[in-house]
Amino acid sequence: MNRSMIVNILPPLALMLFGAAIAVRGSAYGVGSLTAMGSGYLAVAFGVLLVLLALLQLLSQWHESKVAAGSENAFPWLALLLAAGSVLVWALLVERIGFIPAAVVQLALACLAAPVSDWRHTAIGIVLFSLASYALFVWVLGLPVPAFGG
Repeated sequence: MNRSMIVNILPPLALMLFGAAIAVRGSAYGVGSLTAMGSGYLAVAFGVLLVLLALLQLLSQWHESKVAAGSENAFPWLALLLAAGSVLVWALLVERIGFIPAAVVQLALACLAAPVSDWRHTAIGIVLFSLASYALFVWVLGLPVPAFGG
């Protein structure tokens, strides 16, 4: 392991330690549950998220060290951002436009992360999956969200 590799892995390792410390400290306040969050819930969630993001950074650096510069095998950051961002978009839209339209927008963004050869079949899949998700989360699990409109 050369000096530049050590310098490159120290920041993600420090973030992992910091995130773990936040999660451990936050768990002392009581986490609670998803429907009745305790005072340490967000601290634990953000600490775990920080550990996962630091781990992702370490994996990315390891992968970049294995792949030559400019190769097509580089880590697909755009796909990761589209897939993760689509969940954020759903969370921001679901109360404004309803469950089904928010799910359609989310799935369309997520589908942009992968190469699609036939958009007609993809659109049919998006609509069917949105309807199935609505049936599961609203009808079966009782999530109080309207299908359309806020």
